[in-house]
Amino acid sequence: MKFLYANPFPQIQGAAKRSFYHNYLLGNDPSQWRASVPVYQQLNYLDLYPGVNVRFRGKGGNLKYDFHLAPHADPRLLQMQYQGADMLSINKGHLLIQTSLGTLQEFIPEAYQVIKGQKINIPCSYTLVNHIVKFKLGPYNPEHELIIDPELVFSSFSGSSIDNWGFTATFDHEGNLYAGGITFGLGYPTSPGAYQEIYKGGDVDMSISKFSALGDTLLYSTYVGGTDNDVPHSLVVDDDNQLFILGNTGSSNYPVSGQALQANFNGGPPLALRFMRFNHGSDIVVTKLSADGTKVMASTFLGGTENDGLNTGIFQNYGDNCRGEIIYADNKVYLISNTRSNHIPLPNALNDSIQGDQDALVVCLQNDLSSIVWGTYFGGLGDDAGYSIKPDQGNKVVIGGATRSNDIDISPQAHTPNAQGSIDGYLAVFNRLNGNLTASTYVGTSDQDQAFLIDIDKFNNLYVLGQTEGQMTMSAGIYGTPNSRQFIKKFDMNLATEIWSTTIGSGQAKDDLVPTAFLVDECFNIYLSGWNGQSNVLTNGGPPQGNTLNLPLTSDALQSSTDGSDFYFMVLERDAKSLAYAT
Repeated sequence: MKFLYANPFPQIQGAAKRSFYHNYLLGNDPSQWRASVPVYQQLNYLDLYPGVNVRFRGKGGNLKYDFHLAPHADPRLLQMQYQGADMLSINKGHLLIQTSLGTLQEFIPEAYQVIKGQKINIPCSYTLVNHIVKFKLGPYNPEHELIIDPELVFSSFSGSSIDNWGFTATFDHEGNLYAGGITFGLGYPTSPGAYQEIYKGGDVDMSISKFSALGDTLLYSTYVGGTDNDVPHSLVVDDDNQLFILGNTGSSNYPVSGQALQANFNGGPPLALRFMRFNHGSDIVVTKLSADGTKVMASTFLGGTENDGLNTGIFQNYGDNCRGEIIYADNKVYLISNTRSNHIPLPNALNDSIQGDQDALVVCLQNDLSSIVWGTYFGGLGDDAGYSIKPDQGNKVVIGGATRSNDIDISPQAHTPNAQGSIDGYLAVFNRLNGNLTASTYVGTSDQDQAFLIDIDKFNNLYVLGQTEGQMTMSAGIYGTPNSRQFIKKFDMNLATEIWSTTIGSGQAKDDLVPTAFLVDECFNIYLSGWNGQSNVLTNGGPPQGNTLNLPLTSDALQSSTDGSDFYFMVLERDAKSLAYAT
């Protein structure tokens, strides 16, 4: 970035000096060596333009800069040129800088003044004329300092120099963020001393990164995998900030620990997904990383002689193949995944053998991954898929998924005891101490329905988020949009009573959202996120109507427009009484 027509020799000051220093002993000419060079977190360029100072600093792993204009300084002087850029464009207010290595993005600039202790926001946007970037400002008070604050995000540099796809994320008690994805080769930015600093091979390896709560520090980053394909599905952190990874692998040399429940890869028949192939089949893997990401504390395969860990029986959306979840409770880990293998050893099982071609698999493992406390197949004669698992406030664990079976284990008091359509969602409650089934129900209409994500409030009421192709009921006094294809329901823990039900979305005959996250907070507010668009349509070969157009928004939406292929975030107030936020 070059500042045009600027002072070529501004005074440069360091600020926020760090406690350490750098030594530069380069080459064999001592006169060129420099020792005890101070390190600063911020650099100030003074009088870069008349009355204009520029401050550069790091924030959240990004380069951040802002302009401080003294009273009566002219903002029209600020002009930037991006040397080496292939193309500049403005999209939804953001400045996009396309380079041979990827696209950089500068967010919509913020401008403001502080007058008598009050922050006053000033309308501000980018303009682009002949490849020169300027700022367009609304009315402001020239008698006071003006601050223009863009934020540069190196969006293409957060992962590998080749493709790197995000799959899952979690957090710990300190607010640190953990991100899990797949990377397609060398170049993912691993940290020194990380457990696995090099790419092992196959189409993809897992990529695991831990960031500080403020996002300003990468605490560790590592590959995890063997010489075939390795994919993370879900992450969770224990009380010691050790990270558990649930995934699947086609690697016979995936890292496992000495005390592993299953030390050897069983695999299965060759299996091809849309973007990768498992030439020797797939097993489930569970791995525990140390808090600093330098060691594997425990790791095991889990599977039989058919394919495990991938949902190939029921899928509607891109990514449904890799659904599954791992949770931590009672110093143990609980997981739900999918299997086509018969006779996986499962103690205290409701079903100790597979019921159809594909069943959900529910397992409680000891913390060191050396043994199964209890586990079960869950399904019927048709295909069944396991998606979500959550612990309640007592001694139960709840699962959710989808089924083509009309004979799954359903409790006598079930709200919906019989299958309703060609695909139904389901919910089931187990005693998490011994694996006994205590409640279960179908969730669905006469069409296709899937229960993707569940959560439980502090009073042990159960909430489920899913997709429907039918007409779900809408309770009176509950927020919703009729005829929408996404549903939320609230049940009691016995699954006998549906407390309320609603549908959310555009109200049009299309799938608006692929559900990705779901949460009920301490005040019973409901949070959900999802996505949709061309990548879903193209990869699944479906009709081109799945998109994020015409979804409800609030006046304070962070982003109020969409090209139809975006992420979406919604918050509903307590018990879904009203829409609190949507963007």
